[in-house]
Amino acid sequence: MIKAIWGNHFLAQLPQIDWSKLRDNPAKDDPGWYFVHDRRNQMQERGRWLLNQVLQTPELAQQFIHQDGGIWKHGRVNDYLDKMSLFMEKLLVLIHISAGQPARCNELLSLRYCNTEKGGHRCIFVENGLVVIVTYYDKGYNITGTEKIIHRYLPQEVGELLLLYIWLVLPMQQQLQLLVFNDTEIPSAFLWSMDRHKKWTAERMRKLMKRESDRLIGVPLNISSYRQIAIAISDRYMKKMNKFEKEDGEKGEDKDKNEDEQYDDAVAEQSAHTPETAGRIYARLMEEGSGHMRHIRHRYRQASIEWHEVLHFSSSLAGSEVHHSSLKRGWDEEHERGSLEPRFRRW
Repeated sequence: MIKAIWGNHFLAQLPQIDWSKLRDNPAKDDPGWYFVHDRRNQMQERGRWLLNQVLQTPELAQQFIHQDGGIWKHGRVNDYLDKMSLFMEKLLVLIHISAGQPARCNELLSLRYCNTEKGGHRCIFVENGLVVIVTYYDKGYNITGTEKIIHRYLPQEVGELLLLYIWLVLPMQQQLQLLVFNDTEIPSAFLWSMDRHKKWTAERMRKLMKRESDRLIGVPLNISSYRQIAIAISDRYMKKMNKFEKEDGEKGEDKDKNEDEQYDDAVAEQSAHTPETAGRIYARLMEEGSGHMRHIRHRYRQASIEWHEVLHFSSSLAGSEVHHSSLKRGWDEEHERGSLEPRFRRW
C-alpha cells in the first residue's frame, strides 16, 4: 500500500527500524505518551518527516499543492485519505489473523495507540523486537469483578506496518486534517478512528473479513466461522511446545503437565473462551504495566510466535530454533546472558 501511494523511490527512503534497539516503557501513563516519545528510540523528531517529504519533493508537491497560490489540492488529499482508509481496512484484517488466536471485534476496534487523560492506558507496545497489542476482555466481569488482560504479539512483518503507520503516517493524516480542512479537533487516541466515510463497527469488520477471505482463498469467512477455524488450527498444529524434554532427556510428568496447562491456557485465553485468574501485582519489573502477569505474558508471546510460524512468516521461521531453545533455558536467563542492562536497571 505504501509503495502504491508513494512509489519505489520514496519507499527506499523510509527510516529504518532497528528492532534490537527499540525500547518502550509500559508503566509510563502520561497522557499522550507512547513509545515514539521514548527518548531512547530517537523517533519523535520524525513526526513531520512524511509531510516534509511532500513539501520538499517537487514531484510530490506538484501532486498535492497548487503551484500558483500554494493551496492544497483537496481532491488529491481526499484520494490519499481514501487510500489510507483502505490500508487500515487491510491492516485490521491482517492483525486479526496474524497476532495469534483472534480477538473480539470490540477489542480490536477499541485499541488506543497512546495514553489518554480519561480513557486509560494505551494498548500497543514494543517488547523485545515485537509489537504487542494488549486487550482488556471483561466477559464475566459481573461474576469475577476482574478484567482479563490478553497479549497478542505481531510478526515483525505486520508489526513493522503498524509501527510505520503510527510513527510516520498517522501524524501526516492529523497534519493534513489541520492544514487542508482546518480541523482543530483534538486527535483521537483510538487507532481505528480517522475514517471520513463510515464508522468502524463490528458489522464493517465482518464485511472486511468476508471480502478479503473471498479475494484470497475464494471462500467468504465471517468473524464467527474464522474463530472456530483458528481454534481448530491451533488444536491441530500448535503442539510443538508441549513436547520439550528436560536436559537429562527424561520427561518429568508433573513439570510437563504444568507447562502444558499453562501453554494451553495462554492459547485459550487469546481466544477468550475460558476463564482467567486475577492478575498478579507482585514480582513485576519496574517498567511493567500494572496488572500484567509476567509469566503468562511470556506464554502469550510463545502462542503468538508459533501462530506466526503456522502462517509461514519468514521472520518467525528464521528464528524458530532460537525461540524454542529459549524455553529450555528460560527467557530471563537468555535475555540477561546477552546484556547486563536489565540487571543494572533493576539494581
